[in-house]
Amino acid sequence: MDTVQARLKSLLEQGHQRGIAQAAERRLNQHPKQSSDQFRPGGFALIELMIVVAVIGILAAVSIPAYQDLVTRAKVSEGLVLLAPVKTAVLEYHSVNGGLPSATNWLTLLQELGLPVSATSGAASGQYVERIWWNSTDQQIRIRYGMAPIEGKLLYLQLNPGALGQMGWRCVAPFGSEGVPARYLPASCRD
Repeated sequence: MDTVQARLKSLLEQGHQRGIAQAAERRLNQHPKQSSDQFRPGGFALIELMIVVAVIGILAAVSIPAYQDLVTRAKVSEGLVLLAPVKTAVLEYHSVNGGLPSATNWLTLLQELGLPVSATSGAASGQYVERIWWNSTDQQIRIRYGMAPIEGKLLYLQLNPGALGQMGWRCVAPFGSEGVPARYLPASCRD
């Protein structure tokens, strides 16, 4: 009987081991092997980071020039603000004297208009404006800018005398390399 018991015990152990092996195999079949991708540690792969950097670079390449144009356009507007006293002086001179000043020297013109006179800044200057003056020959207030990318460029406020003594003004940039490029002109100066 001892041999029978030993044999039964041996069969039970083998069956038990087979049962454990079958249970493990069932579990493996229920949860198939996962790829190594699913077990990688958290974070970004190098290619993902390179794509993000490329997208940021493209956005910067498109937006920075547009931003710089807008900043320059705002700086051009400073000249239009600073010429207000000259504009007022011209209109006042016309209403008092019945005509416009006729001197050909721009410093003399500024004195006739009762404006500050400076050989370097004209009637006014600012952070971005080098000089503002009145040109009687062309009936224009002229602005010369002193900052890049429009250093030395001109913008005019052209006087357009109307019927019944009314005065109108039109903002223009001279053609060619002398004038402020159209992309930098404020909305009030674009036709």
